[in-house]
Amino acid sequence: MRPMTKALAGHIKQLQASQKIEPIDRDYLNLLYGLQQLDEVLELFLTVTDTLLGQLESAIEHHDVSVVRHMANEIKGSSYAVSAREMARLCLDLEHAGEEQNWTEAEKLYASLGLAFARVREYLTVKQKILRDADRA
Repeated sequence: MRPMTKALAGHIKQLQASQKIEPIDRDYLNLLYGLQQLDEVLELFLTVTDTLLGQLESAIEHHDVSVVRHMANEIKGSSYAVSAREMARLCLDLEHAGEEQNWTEAEKLYASLGLAFARVREYLTVKQKILRDADRA
């Protein structure tokens, strides 16, 4: 995935401030995984998803229907597993755009998916900092 520019990072922060729903439901995840496993699960999600997004971007650029469907499906599944519902919805739409070979729509959805992933990453980073600071206090 391409590095985020300062302008894009600022735009993401504005979007986060305007949104009332958090990008993941951490309370629900605590129930599913427990506190000890949750951090490991989320870290794995971030690492794997970052790699998959790079592969998805390449597949869209090369108009590779089967790889787009596969990558979008993989990201959708892991997004559901960590309760990143916006990402999962975008992946479902991206699967459909790939199947229809609507590459303009696929590119737009990919951009939205990248923003949604950035929101999840930012949210988790902020939450981790808050938890670390609380442990130190």
